[in-house]
Amino acid sequence: MTVTEKTSLVTGASGFIASHVVQQLLEKGERVHATVRSTKNKKKIQHLLDMQDRWPGNLNLYEADLLVAGSFEAPMQDCSVIYHIASPFFIENKIRDGQKEVVEPALKGTQYVLDAVQKCETAKLVILTSSVAAVFGDNADVLEMKNKTFSADYFNTTSSVTHNSYPYSKVVAEKAAWKLYEEQLNPPRWKLVTINLGLVLGPSLSRTSESGSLSLLDQLLSGQPFLEVPDLWFGISEFSRSLYPGRQQNTRLCGASSHPQIDYPIFSNPEKQASECFDTHVRAIPWL
Repeated sequence: MTVTEKTSLVTGASGFIASHVVQQLLEKGERVHATVRSTKNKKKIQHLLDMQDRWPGNLNLYEADLLVAGSFEAPMQDCSVIYHIASPFFIENKIRDGQKEVVEPALKGTQYVLDAVQKCETAKLVILTSSVAAVFGDNADVLEMKNKTFSADYFNTTSSVTHNSYPYSKVVAEKAAWKLYEEQLNPPRWKLVTINLGLVLGPSLSRTSESGSLSLLDQLLSGQPFLEVPDLWFGISEFSRSLYPGRQQNTRLCGASSHPQIDYPIFSNPEKQASECFDTHVRAIPWL
């Protein structure tokens, strides 16, 4: 296996989910290029520096900004799989300027990452972290879906920059990704997978994480979630670490586990597994 087959780029590496993705890749023996906003903020990236010590030579940190064109080109060199996870996530009632705080960085960041993919000949697979918020905005939207059943066939049409701006940011970013994917020559050089996550809970690898997921968990535990929580019971499911061969496009991927865990699709042989898993592309909603 060549170096490029074993090298992945993870954007937003200091974040809640991305930190786990970086760690899982390193545990598999892969080389990782990881982007953060600042390598000078040692406190925020200390867990990544600890990973560098634990896996010497396998983790390189780069500075990149979602709002700066071209900043992902250098980190992407020699990478075959791109995990684009960087995107602002804030609880809706904490957002003051939706366009500036979430929509603009989510959209431009996705465009700039995929612009870099277009220029990077080694890039074969892009895995974009989207959200169930890109599928529906208000809960009542599900009633308009076929059989009143939540489905990856839909995009959120009721959110806007002034009404549920975070869900709207996920809509515009994911749509931009699919547009750039479809504009490739046929056959496409790189493939696209979007992971439409729901509720993501688990331990934070960083002591300074500002993730909206952790804010939501804090609200749940303190009995103060702004969306409110009805009396209910539920199972905890685990999204598989790998995507199994034989799946077709537009597949819903489900996993089950007896314990909560943060998982993400990690490819040991990106080109082979991507071609086996998908005819062209997939939009996956892991049920949590």
